[in-house]
Amino acid sequence: MTKTIAWHADKESVYHDNNKCSRAESIPATKRRPGAADRPQCPECEKLKVEQK
Repeated sequence: MTKTIAWHADKESVYHDNNKCSRAESIPATKRRPGAADRPQCPECEKLKVEQK
């Protein structure tokens, strides 16, 4: 797993913490904000965590 510090994007309803997440990869770094912002974890990031990727 390639876990990163949690971050979110203003227009996203979830936070990300895995740089192998395809949904997260599509968000430009300039649109990313630090922290989870009280949002649920991205389903793909959660799946990658369970699979240890």
